[in-house]
Amino acid sequence: MSEFNGELIFEVLKEKGIDCFYHANSVKTSLSHITLGGQASRLAVIKSNLPQTNQITDQSDKDVGVFNDVFFDFVDIHQRASNRNKYGPVLFRWKSELLNFLPENSVVLITKSNPSKWKAGDLQENRYFISIEDLKSNFSYGNFDQMLMIRLSSGLVKFDKNFLDVCIDDPLKIEDKPSKVHVKSLQEIENLLKSFSIDASVNSRNCKVGCLCAKEYAANSTRIPYFFEK
Repeated sequence: MSEFNGELIFEVLKEKGIDCFYHANSVKTSLSHITLGGQASRLAVIKSNLPQTNQITDQSDKDVGVFNDVFFDFVDIHQRASNRNKYGPVLFRWKSELLNFLPENSVVLITKSNPSKWKAGDLQENRYFISIEDLKSNFSYGNFDQMLMIRLSSGLVKFDKNFLDVCIDDPLKIEDKPSKVHVKSLQEIENLLKSFSIDASVNSRNCKVGCLCAKEYAANSTRIPYFFEK
C-alpha cells in the first residue's frame, strides 16, 4: 500500500524533523493558485480556465497519473542547494500540520523519486514508499526526489491556518537594491492575497553567500520572463 492517512504520515515526518512543506512555482501559476484559494494541481488550474506556466513534465505527469496531484517539497530547495528552484521563484511555505486537516478521502503519498523519472511499468514500490516501515527506514531528509503528494478529487489544498508565508526570488538584485521585476512580482502576489483576505506575509528571499541563482537566471535570456511574467 502506497496511500497513507495524513495524520499518520504527520507523526512519522515529525519524528524525522520535518515541520514545514514547500511548494515552488512561477509567478503566473502562483497567482492562479491564490485565485483558487489554495495550492492546486495542474489539472485543477486548467479546469478553472486560469493561466499557468507550461512545464516540460506536463505530459509525463498525465502519463503516470499524477496530473491532478498537489506536490510539496520537504525542504526549501533554493536555500539548501544555493541555487534557484527549477519549478519557480515563488515559494509557498506551510506548517506540516496541514496533514491533520485534509478533507475526508484525501490520500497522501510520498515519492521515492521524481515522477519525471518514472517509466511505464514501474512497480509501485519503486515509485512510492509503500508502508510506514519503509518510510521510517528509507526516507532521507533533504533528498529532493522524495516529495509529498496530496491526492484529492478537487486537486486543491485550501489555504488555512497552516499556510505560513510566501518567499520570492530576486533574479536581478544588485547589492541591497531590489530589481523592478522582483518588486512587481512581490506586489502582485501581496495584493492578490489581500484581495482574498488570505493572511500570509510575502517576503523577499535573502540568499546565502555563494548562491548561484542570479547566475542561473541570467544563463538564458527567456528564463526571467518565463518565470516572472504573469
